Amino acid sequence: APGYEHKVVDEDGNEVAPGVVGEICVRGHALMRGMVGRTRDEVFDRDGWYHTGDSAHRDADGHLYFAGRTDDMIKTSGANVAPVEVEAVLSALPQVRIAYVVGVSDPTKGAVVAAAVVLNAGASATPEELTAACRERLAAYKVPKRWEILEDPSSLPYTSTNKIDKRALATQLAEQAH
Repeated sequence: APGYEHKVVDEDGNEVAPGVVGEICVRGHALMRGMVGRTRDEVFDRDGWYHTGDSAHRDADGHLYFAGRTDDMIKTSGANVAPVEVEAVLSALPQVRIAYVVGVSDPTKGAVVAAAVVLNAGASATPEELTAACRERLAAYKVPKRWEILEDPSSLPYTSTNKIDKRALATQLAEQAH
């Protein structure tokens, strides 16, 4: 929009190259002045950029492609994985009704990608089949290493507003591995 600038930055605030996922920052003349109960320094960085908490990558033409929320990002062996990207691949599979992807703590990798998948009625799939399908469409580090395959979504954890509770799901998938 006219009068606004945006950039995509890494964790240190440095602008990233096209194709690299980072956090979207925005500034402009009509952007909010601040937030109630917070100082301007808490809302904007020293150069006036507002860090949105959204992650994206930019293509060579400067177009932004949303990748999820920065607090949802999974860091595995130093690489960032956007759960929404993996969920989209899984949800496109004919046997999958719903897919949720979270990071599960791992002592050597920091976190591993884990998925809870609800299958369509009458469909079947094994973790090995889902892994193979993901390998065809995703980089190896983005392929889930832990799986929970369900026929009914009622065993998934939900918040009081009926949204998936990703923290509780990560705990559930971590406990399942033991």
